[in-house]
Amino acid sequence: MRFVSSTAVGLSAVALVVACGGGGGDPDRGATALPQLTPAVGTSLSGTCTALSAFAYANTVIDAASEVVAGTLRVGGNDIAAHCLVTGKMHERVSTVDGQTYAIGFEMRLPLNWNGRYFYQGNGGTDGLLRTADGSAGSGGPRSNALHKGFAVISSDAGHSAA
Repeated sequence: MRFVSSTAVGLSAVALVVACGGGGGDPDRGATALPQLTPAVGTSLSGTCTALSAFAYANTVIDAASEVVAGTLRVGGNDIAAHCLVTGKMHERVSTVDGQTYAIGFEMRLPLNWNGRYFYQGNGGTDGLLRTADGSAGSGGPRSNALHKGFAVISSDAGHSAA
């Protein structure tokens, strides 16, 4: 399933971004130039959202995958189109300090008609909770968002609970 393969690439990209903390630099100062990416190519889901629950990738567990019907989610007065909602966790581990189990929780929303692009939704501050992955950026009541524009959007709790 091409959509599932694209999802694997997206989750892999998110894992790399989280691990790296950024990148690039100024080529005039001897830093490596940013890579030139090929244009994004959109696709439509060929299968079901629930099939995404079978996704397998190292250190990643999908807890649930389901379809959200159009209009269930609204942002800035706009109905969001039908999409898949995938929740899970990455890098689950037991702390050697306090013996507690920790993992990076995530929520990913994948449009059924995907534009081929991903949006990592930063949660601000010290995270600690999963916000609705709709791709809202900034404040002041957004009138649109990345999910509405066809982006796959992921949000995470940065690996800890606010509690």
